[in-house]
Amino acid sequence: MVKLYSEVLGKVVELPDSPRRVATLSPSITETLDFIGLWGRVAAVSTYCHVGYPKSRGKPAVSAYTSLTPRGAEVIREVDPDLVLVSSGIQTLLARELDRAGYTVFPVPLPRSIYDVLSMVRVVGLVAGSPEAGDRGARELFDRLASLKGSLPPLRTYVELEFAPAQRYSVGTYTHIDSALSFIGLRNVYGGLVAGYVTPNYGYVASRNPEVVIYDYEPGLRRSVGDVVDDLSGKGLGGVKAVVSKAVIIGANYVKRYGPSLITYVLPDIVSKVRSLG
Repeated sequence: MVKLYSEVLGKVVELPDSPRRVATLSPSITETLDFIGLWGRVAAVSTYCHVGYPKSRGKPAVSAYTSLTPRGAEVIREVDPDLVLVSSGIQTLLARELDRAGYTVFPVPLPRSIYDVLSMVRVVGLVAGSPEAGDRGARELFDRLASLKGSLPPLRTYVELEFAPAQRYSVGTYTHIDSALSFIGLRNVYGGLVAGYVTPNYGYVASRNPEVVIYDYEPGLRRSVGDVVDDLSGKGLGGVKAVVSKAVIIGANYVKRYGPSLITYVLPDIVSKVRSLG
């Protein structure tokens, strides 16, 4: 039995040595288990995993992202997981609810930097009973990440995250997104603000005259570069360099993700697309 202290739960969590039925309720954690070779241990996921990591759609869903589904309590009893993995932060209340219900829950710390993503992979392997797999995965990602360091010039970059048409944020320096973009060379226009998610001030963004826009939207929403250009123009950004030149990179659940594919796919994709902008 492994004993680890959880700051989220405020107690020591006793983890099974080799869990075989893992309920993983965050898409990035679910992806990580697959990346390090532990997919066979995944017994249940969340509806958000079904959207954010489509491979998981064959697994039963016990929760949405922040709460149990209407049948979640019944489904999780049927699955009877010996370990439940959630993310800290917005899933904290869900973690506490499941802990009170008697399940072994471990909240994996939410990455606040690109380096925390490597640590997260290692932690997932450790709590899932395969520290060697976690270490191997983290080393592989470290090598891939190192090859991307400083790949791009310090272009002023504006990031917008669309969770819903009326729910949009940018990101400050206390995020894995700012850290990741800085690592490959880009300069987040909100990078000087010590904060997580930021409500955009479009007047401020216009004053920074971003040269690149990265627009991340929720899966299920349909967005094109033209849609984003029109939308930002309507918010007073029609004259900024990125919008004029259509230097806009879009993607569903793109930079928001903090699983291995942030390093294996998203960052190389950004490098390739920015270079193609000329």
